[in-house]
This record gives sequence, structure tokens and C-alpha cells, in this order.
Amino acid sequence: PFKPQFWLFFMTDPATAFSFSHAFFITLFLIGYHRLLRAFGFSPGWSAPASVMLFCSAFVQVWWTTVGPVMAGFPWLLLAAMASGPALLRGAVVFTLTAFWLLAHLYPPIIISLAFAGLALLAAFRPQALRPQAILAPLAGAGLAAGLVWFYLSDVIPLMASTVYPGDRISVGGELSAWQAVSQVLPNLMVTSSFYPVLAANVCEAASVGTWMLPLLLVFADHRLLAASLFGPDPEARLLRRRLAVLLVMLAAMTAWQLAPVPVWAGKVFLWHMVPGARMLFASGLLVAVIVLLLVRPVQLRLSRRRFGLFAALIAVTLVAKVMLGGPAPYREWKELLPLAGMGLLVLAVRRWQVPAGGWAVLAVATFANVVTFGGFNPIQSAKPIFAKHDTAVTRDLTRLQAALP
Repeated sequence: PFKPQFWLFFMTDPATAFSFSHAFFITLFLIGYHRLLRAFGFSPGWSAPASVMLFCSAFVQVWWTTVGPVMAGFPWLLLAAMASGPALLRGAVVFTLTAFWLLAHLYPPIIISLAFAGLALLAAFRPQALRPQAILAPLAGAGLAAGLVWFYLSDVIPLMASTVYPGDRISVGGELSAWQAVSQVLPNLMVTSSFYPVLAANVCEAASVGTWMLPLLLVFADHRLLAASLFGPDPEARLLRRRLAVLLVMLAAMTAWQLAPVPVWAGKVFLWHMVPGARMLFASGLLVAVIVLLLVRPVQLRLSRRRFGLFAALIAVTLVAKVMLGGPAPYREWKELLPLAGMGLLVLAVRRWQVPAGGWAVLAVATFANVVTFGGFNPIQSAKPIFAKHDTAVTRDLTRLQAALP
């Protein structure tokens, strides 16, 4: 009952059911983060491309077939925690969603780090959802769901807990490479355009939830208007400052665990001793993305030659840094130029059609770059060959072996 991604296996052929199990989580992710950002006050024109941008980030794409269900189910839990209505109904919904979420892929490092990120997002955008009278029913539902999952996996969890890996794996602060932390704002730094890792054993260990939004914001924003939206006396500016302060404090704590030599005992406060720094990247990258979205939304852009030159220099420095870190030659990394090309198209649109150069353009260009650079990692292809009965020398040998040993 708590694994809807598999229900079609009881109704249709295996290839269709298998395809549905993947499409199910893709749909959950795209709609979930769109709805979550809508609940945080972003318009559909912002929340829809932002969810696509997150889905097409390097970390999500390369880890999708492993921890995709955890990343996809997370926004629905927050939406349920923020919902209004009778306490019993809210508790029942959180119970169902939590059981589904944990059973979809019980991987503590991502679950624990996302729980902290969820607390940060609720504290920033919906602090009233954390009041005792509001949070008790969701907490009770989540606790009952955790008990159900423990019961269901009661024969497995003790065995896993007694292993050397992952049972005895203890993480300490400072395990994340500083270069990988930088790739949260320079997304192409650690992964090549052909999906090979830089300074890592494999592409999964190199990936982050990076977007080009922050560099684009810093270079092209009208800084006076940005400062006015941040430091003005009006209620909107005060609300923006409060939200940014909460998110930045929580992000700073996560970044300290990722980069600084924080002792194990300190990490145990939030169960972070079970979270390697690299496994916290989706949670911290999500907070970075939301922070930059808050900053980008009110800005206007200045599209001067000097700013274009500065941004081109930043891309050139990124390409040189990648070569120095062991990456490929710059001419092979043409996808690094996509943000620059996107801003060039924006200039054309501004001059020809008088399109206003607002913060939306930063999100559009960053989304475009992520879709083209990382969106093709998981190709769309038929699932039928997986379940087809192939007649080959290998399968005939296996058939003979099966007949000999019934």
C-alpha cells in the first residue's frame, strides 16, 4: 500500500510498469518542487522553471537512479506539514507520505540532511507551521510511519547496522572538497560536458546541485536596486531579510560540517555523523538555490559590454581552473559558454522586442544551461528489451544449466 510506484506491476506488463515506476518519481519531483516554491510565494513563472533547473542539476541527474525517490518525495512532506485542516487528517497524510518516502529508498544520509533543510525552509517561509499546536500532528504521523518502516524492515535493519559498511561508517566534519563546494555556484567545475569527473573517483562523487544563477546575479544585477530591495524599510524588505537570515544561518551550519574539522560529537546533535559531506550536497544545494531565487526575483539587470566582458572572464577562469584540476582542454567544454550565449539572446530580445531585463532572465538562462548540460544524462529509451526473452549463446547455456540443476 505504501509503494504506489509499483502498483502497475499488478495491472499491466512488466516493461510498462517498470517505465511507470521511473516516470512516477520524475513527475513527483517536477510537480513537487513547483508546488513547494508556489507555497513559498513564488509565481508559476518562477517555480516551474526552477523545478526543472533543480531536476537537471548534475547531482540529481547522476544520482537519480539511486536516491531519486528520496529527493522526489521530500517536497510533498513539507507541503503536508504546511497544510491546513483537521489535525487528524494532517497527521494521516504525513503518516502516509512518510511511510512511502522512507520505503522508497531508506538512505539515512540524504534523509537526515533533507530533514534539516526542511526545518530551515519551514522556519524561513512558514514559521507558524513549527508552532506546537501545528507541528504535533505531523510529528506524530511521521513517528508512526517510522515505526511502521522499522517493523517492516526489522529483519534487515539490525543486519545492516552490524556491518562495517555502511553500519559502522562514521563521518566527521570537513570531508567535502572545497572545489566541490565552489561547484555549487559554478556547476560545470567538477563535471565535464561528457559527464567525466574532475578530482573524483566517479561522476557521482563529483556532482553538485550547482546553477549559474549566483554568478549571473553578481555580474549583471543592478546592485543599487538589489541593495534597496534588501535594506529598505518597507515590510517586504524586512520579510526578505528575515528569510535570508534564517536560510543563511542554517546553510552556514551545513557548510561548516561539510568543510570544517567539526568533531563527531558536535555532528551527533543533528545525526550528521551519519552524513558524509558529499551526501549533504543536495540539501545544501537546495538551500543555496532558494536563497539565490529570493535575491534574483526583485532585481533588474544591467547589460553593458563591461559586464559581459567580466562574465566572459569568469567563464574563462572556470575553464582554466578545470584544466589545472585535471579536466579536458577548454575547446572540448563548449557547454561552459551556454550562459554567455543565453545572455546574448537576452540582449537581442531586449533590443528587438523591448523585453524587460528582469531577474526572470537569470533563472531562464540558468535553467537553459542546466537542461542542455546535464539534462541528457538519463536518456529516454524503451524498457521492453530489459524484459524481452533473448535467444543468445549465453541464454542457451543458462537454459541448459537450469535443466541440469532444476
